[in-house]
Amino acid sequence: MDKIKADTVATVDNQEEGTLKNHLAASTTSNITGTAHMASQIFVWMIGYSFINCHQSFFIHRIAEWTDFMHEGGNKMMCHGHVVKGNVIDAETRCSHYHSPLDIIAIKFYCCDTYYPCFDCHEESGCGNPAVWPADQFSKKAVLCGSCGYELTVNEYKSCQSVCPNCAAKFNPGCGLHWELYFE
Repeated sequence: MDKIKADTVATVDNQEEGTLKNHLAASTTSNITGTAHMASQIFVWMIGYSFINCHQSFFIHRIAEWTDFMHEGGNKMMCHGHVVKGNVIDAETRCSHYHSPLDIIAIKFYCCDTYYPCFDCHEESGCGNPAVWPADQFSKKAVLCGSCGYELTVNEYKSCQSVCPNCAAKFNPGCGLHWELYFE
């Protein structure tokens, strides 16, 4: 009998990765081992249930945020935990207007405190009241790196030489040609 089980296990080795083998091996063990296995499964289930119960408010809060996000309407995307509005076409904040490999920032518009990939996206679906960041607010976080999610202050962004100070992703240096659309 043991030889048949061993041959069956060896045959199963050549089949799909171990599922059947594990099931067969478990079924050939003693009742004590089977009981221990079942007890461990129940224990794992209880831990999972306890985790969900303890973190239930966290999960409910996240689901509520996502529901609000989906019902607001308009063009938007979540990028590293930040809502980016406009004609966003990928998770690194590229948009229909600017979509080169280097176009990976979103700018928080001073007028509406909302991230958009570019001025054109804000013009199309923004607040309708464009306002540039005043110089005395350049220490505030206003630029989002689409690669890592790091938020740069205006001062950091203007002095970063088109490279994210957090992840070293390269930004489009051409953006500096129209800073007056965003910053005083």
